[in-house]
Amino acid sequence: MQCKPKQTTDISRAHAALLAEATRLGWPTHFVTDLDHDARAIATMAPHEPFVWAIGAHGTHIGRSGRQITMRMVSDSFTDCRFYVWDGYRLHEAPTASDADSRLAWFAARRYQVACARRTASFIPYAAATESESREIQRDAELRLGEAFIVRDTWEGK
Repeated sequence: MQCKPKQTTDISRAHAALLAEATRLGWPTHFVTDLDHDARAIATMAPHEPFVWAIGAHGTHIGRSGRQITMRMVSDSFTDCRFYVWDGYRLHEAPTASDADSRLAWFAARRYQVACARRTASFIPYAAATESESREIQRDAELRLGEAFIVRDTWEGK
C-alpha cells in the first residue's frame, strides 16, 4: 500500500524539528535512515496532527494516535531513548514514555472543537475525539442555546 502525502507546508517544520534534535543529540548512530522514514510518515499526516517520537542510538520511532506502536512499547525494547511529543506546532521533550503516550492521548481526545458560529474566537469547553461525537455536541448546543455552532478539526487547522 502506498501512502499519499496530505500535507504541504508543515512537513518541513515537523521534520526540521526532528532533524535539529537528532543533530543536537548526535543520534541515531545506527539506522540513520530512520529519519527519512520519519519524513515519509509525517508527509501522510494531517497538517497539525500530533505524534510521539522516540530517538536513541538504535534509531527512531514515530507513534500516532490510534496506531499500535506506543512509546511504552519502544521503552520496553530500547533503554537509551528520549521521548518527544509534536503538538502540531512544536516539539516538546517528554520525561517518560508513558508521559509521551498520555500527552498524545490528550490531544487525540480533543481533536474536534465546537464553537459558536458568530463568536468563533470563543470555543466552548467541548471537544471530542471523533467527528461524529463533535457533531452530537454541536446539535445539542444548538438546541440548548438556540444559536449555530461549528466544528473545527484542530489537526487540519480548520
